[in-house]
Amino acid sequence: WLERLNELLLDCSGDCILLIDSEGLVQSINRSGRELLEIGSGENARGRHWVELFPGFETKARFAKPRLPVARSTIQAASVARGGGQKYWTMTFSAVEAGAKAECYLLVARDVTQHVLAEKQLRKSEEAFRKLFEENPIGIVLAELDLSITKVNNALCGMIGFSEHELTQHKLSDAPFGPSLSLSSEMQRLIRGEIRSFQSETILQTRRKHPLWAHVSTSVLRDGDNVPFQVFQMVENIQDRKSTEEQLLAYQEQLQSLASELSLSEERERRRIATNLHDGI
Repeated sequence: WLERLNELLLDCSGDCILLIDSEGLVQSINRSGRELLEIGSGENARGRHWVELFPGFETKARFAKPRLPVARSTIQAASVARGGGQKYWTMTFSAVEAGAKAECYLLVARDVTQHVLAEKQLRKSEEAFRKLFEENPIGIVLAELDLSITKVNNALCGMIGFSEHELTQHKLSDAPFGPSLSLSSEMQRLIRGEIRSFQSETILQTRRKHPLWAHVSTSVLRDGDNVPFQVFQMVENIQDRKSTEEQLLAYQEQLQSLASELSLSEERERRRIATNLHDGI
């Protein structure tokens, strides 16, 4: 009954389990192994070298001939599925001893394809965010939910003249570049999920005490469970735009003043002409 129990355990496992001899030839394979390796019911796996069951087998691990580990070991490997896609495995070899000599090995291969692909996608996302953060011409601030600044990009440092080390010693509520960027009431609504983001235009102060108009957009980063874990701010330098607006406003005021003066001059001229006509009569 112990042998039957072992067979049931092997068949119930979701991993590919192979029993291979000292030459690397397959002696048995469980049901999950056939499914994972896409071996048909009429296809014989026994007597084939275990590597043949993993088409396009690749690994960085070193093997002794005939491609068997010297001792118990776990390796990472890749193969090609019959449909052409890449598959990834975590393989564990264990020697099954018979007396003083190892006559066969137990190979447990776990399909970790989804996990590896998810990690690759995560690394791609992290790299994309890193490039967005570091190369963005707009200033970016990352802060904890208590508003402690954790990271700023080069664009923000160049904009206001403070180093990242100086800024990360502060909170958004007491940052050295002037007015608070936290707007606590709006921030609390943001963290509670009542609003997705909020924007404001404010005057910051550079290290040299120069005023700098900026457009600030604030949002929060959330995890897979929609729980906020970090504050994300984008700070855009709009000083040129504000300077242009101020110049236009000054020009408009000048035009209005000139128009008023012209209107008064015309009125004075009309009165002078009317007076001359009246005196002539």
